[in-house]
Amino acid sequence: MKHPTGSADHPIDKCAHLEAFWKCEDCFDSNIQVTLETEEGKRKTLTLYPLPHPSLLNQTWYARFPGLLEGRIKSFFDGNRSR
Repeated sequence: MKHPTGSADHPIDKCAHLEAFWKCEDCFDSNIQVTLETEEGKRKTLTLYPLPHPSLLNQTWYARFPGLLEGRIKSFFDGNRSR
């Protein structure tokens, strides 16, 4: 499953967009843009670069965490923020 692209304007569409992103196998190698809006209507778009929690209890991702973190850091220093 590929991660979703684009953005949704409707709150339900935004939830579906985020849920689809988290279900993707490559969510920890990808990023997603989310737009937050204040009650006054000011909007700010943020790009999230998620990583799994590096807990011993999370054996699925524990061993992979160092490589994922290193890849994220390298992408920021290389200016390649859209991995």
